[in-house]
Amino acid sequence: MKKRTTIYPYSKEDVQFFRYASLLGEIEPVYAVSPPGWGLCGYDVTEIDGGKSSGLKITEDLSDAMKNSELLVLTSFAKYYGEEGGLKDTLEKAIQIKMPFMLYFPPDKIEDQEAISGILDEAKQLGLLRNIPEQQKKSAKFPGIGYCKHLDSPVTLIIGQGPSTGKFETQLGLRKELLQRGYKISQIGSRPYCELFGFHSFPSFMLNNHLDETEKVISFNHFIKKIEALENPDLIIVGIPGGIIPIVDKIHNNYGILHVEAASALEPDNIVYNLYSNYYTTEYYDRSAEFIYNRFYKTLPACFILTNFWIDYGAIVEHDIFNVVTFNKMYDEVIEKPGKDIPVVSILEPGAFTKVADATLSILESYGSVDTF
Repeated sequence: MKKRTTIYPYSKEDVQFFRYASLLGEIEPVYAVSPPGWGLCGYDVTEIDGGKSSGLKITEDLSDAMKNSELLVLTSFAKYYGEEGGLKDTLEKAIQIKMPFMLYFPPDKIEDQEAISGILDEAKQLGLLRNIPEQQKKSAKFPGIGYCKHLDSPVTLIIGQGPSTGKFETQLGLRKELLQRGYKISQIGSRPYCELFGFHSFPSFMLNNHLDETEKVISFNHFIKKIEALENPDLIIVGIPGGIIPIVDKIHNNYGILHVEAASALEPDNIVYNLYSNYYTTEYYDRSAEFIYNRFYKTLPACFILTNFWIDYGAIVEHDIFNVVTFNKMYDEVIEKPGKDIPVVSILEPGAFTKVADATLSILESYGSVDTF
């Protein structure tokens, strides 16, 4: 049975809990609470990233929300937000009213370990600390086999120019669309709490330094192969964190190395490419397609997704800070289109992920990789 859930502290990074609530298992989000001073109180929970209204407003009254909920989900912002209303204060309130809670993030990532560890120990003893189900937290052991295994299922990668390009939105939108069409999907997502939505989080061993690059490629391949063997999917979808290209010299997205490692492990059949909002020319689209083709095993994008997230270049130039500005409206139309026959989809347009699914399945059908239902 689903539990009435409060999400705190709430930001535009969390809108998928309400927009894709149908994909959640035990969680039924009913309250979105944002701290005073964040400027979100009173706004609709799914409009703050440019989406359609849900009719539910963001509140700043955490105490009232907790009294009327059965579960508290603490987002990744909670580990930084201090003082009154911060993580320590919130956990103490939860223990006081015997409120079960769940952390997006591993407890060892909390900044003030000394102040929090005793509270978490008490919560564990009281049975209040809930774990995200089957979350892939541990580093993988290198399988000891020096090569990658062949994957029998077609693979779609969801990638972006950089962080905050709507990749998780795309992963959930495509998942929902394909499940509704009757496809059996195995999926690995780019955020650490994907298990709440019914699929696997990107494994932590790909993000640390315990394995060298070759070991990561082979381990990731075996990780996906094991999932494939257990789930027997029609299609595998993999969302990769971060970005594939440097934004500027100091914001280099690790030069897309993670994407190269993942692609080497999987040899994708097609790619969905998310772009920051901008006025792109036909030449830019075509060069991007050529870049992806050369880097990702001669695979062209199935489509480009034009998002409503704009890079704040002023913050980069003046302060060396990477910041993304969200627009609540897209351009009325795409000014220029790729010279190649690759569709451009606006992430806010009606039926966006129907178009993305059509483009994805069209590529796979042309390869004979998947049957269209």
